[in-house]
Amino acid sequence: MGQVETYGDQLFALGFELTPDYSTIFQPEGEWNSGSLFEINFATDASILGTGIPTRVNPNSNGGGGFIQARDGLRNEYELNDPRLNATLFFKDAPYGTDWYVRKYSWAPYTRYDKPTIGGNNNSANNVRIIRLADAYLMYAEAIYNSDPGKAIEYVNKVRTRARGNELPSVVPDLPPTLSGGPLLDAIYHERRVELAGEGHRFHDLVRTGRAAALLTQYGFVEGKHEVVPIPVEQITLSEGVLLQNPNY
Repeated sequence: MGQVETYGDQLFALGFELTPDYSTIFQPEGEWNSGSLFEINFATDASILGTGIPTRVNPNSNGGGGFIQARDGLRNEYELNDPRLNATLFFKDAPYGTDWYVRKYSWAPYTRYDKPTIGGNNNSANNVRIIRLADAYLMYAEAIYNSDPGKAIEYVNKVRTRARGNELPSVVPDLPPTLSGGPLLDAIYHERRVELAGEGHRFHDLVRTGRAAALLTQYGFVEGKHEVVPIPVEQITLSEGVLLQNPNY
């Protein structure tokens, strides 16, 4: 965890800032925003596009449909009136369903009308956001929550302050300055879940923090196996014994 703190201090000294409006991060105007640390650029020339990036994630009433359904646990994780809910999930309306779907997620961003489609409805020139400053703030807070809880709270509150935007402080309120230990760590876990929902971090967070078995076994997760993926058999063969299959595959 010491390296996280060291590199975090170096990163934060570079002058990155959280973009003020969370809802714009995954929109065209949010490409390479002030809080974007790393993105994958996508071409605007249809002749050189490869695999399409779907752009039709939107309520049916707006000409779209849902591809990744959100569980009730995620929907219910959001605090009342947290603006990030509607920026992250949308409700798929009748006649095709009445469930919550992910609006922004790692490989199929973000909404139908973000940018003009390039080469068809299944393609978009919208960049994929890979590492954001808010993610770095929360990693930093997690690394120091035990050694410097006050500073950890400071960085979590940076994320929460941006989340509520122009709303009253009672909407996504700051963490109390006396929070520490397990309750503070749980608050950091909560913040990662709602801030980064749909961006591909959740599973890895659960594995690295040892919570995967408790939360995912009911969905088929096998402890000691599914923390990693299997190595393709053909690659093991080509390696002539250098590569060994991961356990339990």
